[in-house]
Amino acid sequence: MTPFFSIIVPVYNVEQYIRYCLDSVLEQTFNNFECILVDDGSPDDCPAICDEYVKKNSRFKVIHKENGGLSDARNAGIQVAIGDYIVLLDSDDLFFNKKALENLHKAIEETKADVVFNSNLALLSSETVTSSDEFKKEFICGDPIQFYLETINNRKIIFAGWLFTVQRNFLFNNDLFFKIGILHEDVPWIACLICAASKIGVNHNPFYMYRKDRSDSITTTVSPKSLFDAITIIEDMLSWLKTENGKAYICQMVYKDICIHMWKYIFCKLFFIVANHKQESIVLLKNLKSISYILLYRFSLRNVICYSLIHFSNGDTKKYLYSLKIVELFQKK
Repeated sequence: MTPFFSIIVPVYNVEQYIRYCLDSVLEQTFNNFECILVDDGSPDDCPAICDEYVKKNSRFKVIHKENGGLSDARNAGIQVAIGDYIVLLDSDDLFFNKKALENLHKAIEETKADVVFNSNLALLSSETVTSSDEFKKEFICGDPIQFYLETINNRKIIFAGWLFTVQRNFLFNNDLFFKIGILHEDVPWIACLICAASKIGVNHNPFYMYRKDRSDSITTTVSPKSLFDAITIIEDMLSWLKTENGKAYICQMVYKDICIHMWKYIFCKLFFIVANHKQESIVLLKNLKSISYILLYRFSLRNVICYSLIHFSNGDTKKYLYSLKIVELFQKK
């Protein structure tokens, strides 16, 4: 029987967390799934742990490969998956409870959507769990424009690939794989996902538990590469907007908003590297200035202030730090 879900678990250097993750998979009341473990050349005991779970349960499969990064690992798992829907699960996270997949299956059956957004996210920090679903409860399924407007109205952060469950054929038909070699790989993938969908369903049931307290996580580390990759993502999106497909209203709305979001992210996070990476910071400031026109796509006082300050900084790191203080003061008002 074809599994309904293919759970893709990229594995790298998480030996102290991975058993919690895989045990949460084993505990699911809905068991029509396969779980593909992608050992991305992990240097610790993770490869042996993966083999252990494959022997323990026939629904587990493992791919041992050379290290290629998170995107490459996810893509490798998706390529061999045979389930109807793809579920992304990071190996240091876990499913919220035993009924996570059961409730997700019900949401998919109800909406018949190619893409389902799991809006109920729990944060695990120092063994303390906090859960929230800020998405409008009445919203069960709608077109991508309705969905995106709801995320904006509720200020719901959606830039995490594991929040989305996607039909496997939909991914292949739209060539929706993760770009290899960059950080923030979820951002362009989600943008493409939303724009390609005909309708998007929302699963309001508790589903995913994100481990927030990992100091070595790539999501908590700021580096020059992280910020240069964010610049690359913006530039790629701006190029896409000029294509015929990119002229669609949903693309113009989503891509422009995400470009602005990423620009502000770089502007603020630059603070953490400016002292130790001065030359890279100067280049980043000049890159931000060259694409600052995107801030004017969405008129707001904050966007105008950021636009003015990046031109005032003009590649000068001291002026940048002064500009950042102005932004911080404005945010407090």
